[in-house]
Amino acid sequence: MDTQKPIRVMIVDDHDRVREGLRILLDCFDDLECAGEAIDAESAILLYEREHPDVTLMDLVLPGKDGIFATSEILKRDPNAKIIALTSFNISSMTKRILKAGVMSYLKKNVGMDELATTIRDAYKGKGTIAPEALQELKDTDELTL
Repeated sequence: MDTQKPIRVMIVDDHDRVREGLRILLDCFDDLECAGEAIDAESAILLYEREHPDVTLMDLVLPGKDGIFATSEILKRDPNAKIIALTSFNISSMTKRILKAGVMSYLKKNVGMDELATTIRDAYKGKGTIAPEALQELKDTDELTL
């Protein structure tokens, strides 16, 4: 019998369908579970403090204060928080800001189900992932030289 507890994942996104899809994705894997959902930065910070999830999936564009603000505030309170930024936008300034805020990983929302699950597991273990599109954005703006 496997006694290992599932990785508890908090979902932060202002779109109901996205949260629902992410929740369904988590339900597909025995080692992942939803630790709660938030629709904006303020509720994300409060939910994080209450639930202390193992990993947080953070949308960057939220009503009011953005996901970068929420990430920064959560990491101020818990420097060991493992946050994965998820976005559908290709904005190099946003990429730079979220990486500076201290996310563990940065992915586009078009990521596949298995890849997202692997990224969650890797983040839980302390290993980060950056989407190739995000690296290209930084390279295109001369923020990253390879």
